[in-house]
Amino acid sequence: MPHRFLEQMLPPIMGFLWAGASTLAIWFADIGSEVSPVSRGWIELGGTLGLIGGLSYACKTLWKALDRLRAETNEERENHHARIAALNLEIRTEKKQQNDRLIAVLEKLDRKSGD
Repeated sequence: MPHRFLEQMLPPIMGFLWAGASTLAIWFADIGSEVSPVSRGWIELGGTLGLIGGLSYACKTLWKALDRLRAETNEERENHHARIAALNLEIRTEKKQQNDRLIAVLEKLDRKSGD
């Protein structure tokens, strides 16, 4: 299960890393004194687009992964409840059969003692 969880969380992590790298690009463009103003503008534009795109991708894939995990959990819970219901039915059926056999034996004993 933990391996499957990490596998599903890899795309959101990649999106957050992408957004982090874009943020670093923006930050380096701001602190870099030897970067020309035109280059700085393009780096900031690309970094901003990368930041927005990375966060959007990360959030979208994270929500999908969480929905998938929630659906799997609900399905497992429903299967568990179905197994419990089946076992309860089996137990009730077995008890009824035992009671019926006991009643039959008691009726036989009652008939013998009544003779």
